[in-house]
Amino acid sequence: MPMRQQPAAVPPSSPSPSPATTVNSIPTGIPTGIPALPEDATPAEALAALTSYRKELRNQLDRLEGTRRELTQSLQRNTVPEAATPGVVARLRDVDAQIASVDRQLADANLAVARAAAVPGAVVSTPVTPASQLDRFAESPLAIVFTLFVLAPMAGAYAWRLLRRPAPVPKTVPPALEARFEQVTQAIDAVAIEVERIGEGQRFITKALGEGRREAVAVPASLPASADPVQRVGP
Repeated sequence: MPMRQQPAAVPPSSPSPSPATTVNSIPTGIPTGIPALPEDATPAEALAALTSYRKELRNQLDRLEGTRRELTQSLQRNTVPEAATPGVVARLRDVDAQIASVDRQLADANLAVARAAAVPGAVVSTPVTPASQLDRFAESPLAIVFTLFVLAPMAGAYAWRLLRRPAPVPKTVPPALEARFEQVTQAIDAVAIEVERIGEGQRFITKALGEGRREAVAVPASLPASADPVQRVGP
């Protein structure tokens, strides 16, 4: 019998090497409509760009909603002329279409931001500085108890002491300085008396001179007929 020929064994094929994955790479699977990112952008830059894009879409959506609100109120309050009503309605439909388009773009932007944030190295965490022992003590309940039962009574006692403090006693004047002040006082009194005397003398002299002048200048009330300075000349 002819011997059955065994099939040659085929060596197992080695698995194809998987493509190398890089840590700092732009996220894949970004929805269509999202602006293209530079190829050399880092994950953090890509996340920042997508976040700014989403923020701008939200601003546009807010403006469109404000425009739609104004148009709706104008139609409800009948402030639009009847001839312009069809135009306002058409504009309202256009604004609704724009709102729907921006809403879809915003949903795609949210998805792109979520995928970009999932890339390692995209979200940079801010290092938290350890709190000092004083800050920890200030945040603990022990600080409140210490303030209420230690610092508050001390502040109250100090304030009470300031209020109950007697008035300062004026210092005594030295005897030599006191005698000096007494001499100055006596000299001032003497000068005042002399000035008063001088004033009295001047008033007396002025009064006497005034009375003498009035007696010398006085004219009698009635004059005799012979003393009439005007004489009539007869015919």
